[in-house]
Amino acid sequence: MRVASHPGLAVAAVTLALAGCPASSPPAPYAATVAEMTRRIEDRMAAVRATGLSIALVDGDAVVWARGFGFADLAAGRRADADTIYEIGSVSKTFAAAAVLQLVEEGRMDLDDPLARHVPSFTIRPGDLDSGPITLRSVLTHHSGIPSDLFDGAFTEGAPFDYDGWLLGWLAGETTSAPVGAVLAYSNSAFALLRPAIDHAAPEGFEARANALFDAMGMRSTSYALDARIPRERLSRAYDEGELQPEMYGNLSTAGSVRSSVSDMARYLRMIHGRGTLEGTRVLAPASIDEMARRQNGEAPFDFDSAIGLSWFLAPPGHYSGRVIEHEGATPSFHAMVRILLDQRLGVVVLSNTMAVDVNAIARETLELALEERTGLAPPPAPVPARSEPDPTFTPDRLAALAGVYVADAPGLTLKTVVVTAEGGGIRLSDRAGLWIPRKNGQFSLPDTDAQAQVLQFRFEEVHGRRIVTVQVGGHRYLWAERLGQGPAEAVAAWEGRVGTWTVTNLNPGATWPSVDAVRIARDDDGVLRVLDTLRGAVAVTPRTSAEAVVAGIGRNRGEILRAVRVDGVEQVELWGYRYARAR
Repeated sequence: MRVASHPGLAVAAVTLALAGCPASSPPAPYAATVAEMTRRIEDRMAAVRATGLSIALVDGDAVVWARGFGFADLAAGRRADADTIYEIGSVSKTFAAAAVLQLVEEGRMDLDDPLARHVPSFTIRPGDLDSGPITLRSVLTHHSGIPSDLFDGAFTEGAPFDYDGWLLGWLAGETTSAPVGAVLAYSNSAFALLRPAIDHAAPEGFEARANALFDAMGMRSTSYALDARIPRERLSRAYDEGELQPEMYGNLSTAGSVRSSVSDMARYLRMIHGRGTLEGTRVLAPASIDEMARRQNGEAPFDFDSAIGLSWFLAPPGHYSGRVIEHEGATPSFHAMVRILLDQRLGVVVLSNTMAVDVNAIARETLELALEERTGLAPPPAPVPARSEPDPTFTPDRLAALAGVYVADAPGLTLKTVVVTAEGGGIRLSDRAGLWIPRKNGQFSLPDTDAQAQVLQFRFEEVHGRRIVTVQVGGHRYLWAERLGQGPAEAVAAWEGRVGTWTVTNLNPGATWPSVDAVRIARDDDGVLRVLDTLRGAVAVTPRTSAEAVVAGIGRNRGEILRAVRVDGVEQVELWGYRYARAR
């Protein structure tokens, strides 16, 4: 995706500009916050050779800080400012949720309506016959079981692509990855289906409904499309380490196609702070704002302390500032973050034209400093769990029963396998150092060398017949891994016969990201069958039949099907919306 340029000159120009683009002096009590965050943002941008970034801090109904850093267009010398327009990626999902809630208020939708009521052409095979219907609520909370990231044509060069039509056609041959409501499995594909759902329910159609939503908040330079609402002279270019990237069309619509500025997004935050009303205009009812911020997944058996509202991710209960809602967004080159301390009516939006910028950390730190400067309320120290004594009754046989290969998350949304081995009264995990010993509280932690030994704890357990590992950290518990199954011998043999390189055959027009030209099926020395070089790295699969294997684990991209099919009499394999033929 890179275009040749002179990165040394680009970085030098950005460095000179980082101290530029100042806004007027912020009102008290935020001067110290602005000074400190200005320094941190400049440091973070320099560290990753970022080109441009804009930020807005909103206190109640007031925008107390809004400015840009670096460049929106390096070649043109156009600096980033509060009105620079960026791609905001998955933050777009929160606007889709707002549009759905408007339609619920009007009686045109119900959150528990089946999705198919509003998208009649939607169909998918249930992977679990006991699963309930896929509802609007399950889509808005990422609990639908619809495969997560079917990205063929999600981003294109040269021209937009009818992703909705392709997606509906592909899903007709797919299988759900989990029962509805079982696990928070983030799904761009599911959220993209809200565009045809809104289009069906709103008398004026999706585009007019979305634009009316933006206009009600005065967000007149915000749009799901690259249309006349987006002034080209304010549009940011895309960069990677100072190098210009190709312009891409985002075709995910309700899942991730909005462009906006921090000036416009600040108006959105003011509306949320106003419990649905901005400058006398009611955009949403207060009850809808409350429903967006209410935890929806308390009954999901694999979610533990992971919390989500309607599209918005929530901090676990007990956050020192009260209720927190947030959403991150990314496209191939842009990065965005919105974080709101609801009970403090304090929020921030950070947008960048360089994916590598840690917008999450910038947003979190800005609000921590601002809240402390305004109220004196500072983040408390990380909780230290109550000490639990070693469990001498944990026998070698019980330890040996835990040994095996487990599938867990890894940084950057990739998946990894972790080998657990029993040794000397404890277990070892291949992805981290130390001997982890059993405790009387049923968890494993490091030996008691200091007070921090039990800050990180793992629990091996069985939930709904699945052998999983949860992790407890910071006083909260999360799903971490699932033990890898073996599959029937005949199915394993059939998939071992497919070991080798496979090249993509069905790329949609203009689909250059992600780069999925080829994948490899391999049987590694540890005996695990994997698909290599995917968007999620090397993914372990468990053969289920001679024609189907399942991506191992629970959660995003897991439980989804690797399938062997025949096309014109020739065997091909399908995974995540792509079809591959054996390389010759």
